[in-house]
Amino acid sequence: MTDRSEWTDEQVNAEVAIQNGQAWIYEINGETKWGDGKGSWQPFPDDYTHDWRLAGELLEEMKFTDVTLYYQVLRDKWGIGWMDSLRSHHSLFCSTPQRAICEAWLAWKDSE
Repeated sequence: MTDRSEWTDEQVNAEVAIQNGQAWIYEINGETKWGDGKGSWQPFPDDYTHDWRLAGELLEEMKFTDVTLYYQVLRDKWGIGWMDSLRSHHSLFCSTPQRAICEAWLAWKDSE
């Protein structure tokens, strides 16, 4: 499992968009741009790490695995645990529940 805990929110958002097939990276005049494959350009991918609707879509995709999202007071972090296709348990902790969902979804996609 790739450790994304040191990644910025923008890096996580970009990886989610790429894994979802929703974005491609382009260099235009030395500036990184994101394209949706339909001729639309934007400076950054969607904000999965903060938007509940977008994070919820990722969580919905994981509905066939056993997913638990919780707040751990002693760590002051949001935890998420899930089972992969081999029924192995995985967990991680993040500062926001949306970020935890994003990182878990990416790890889950890596294990498919």
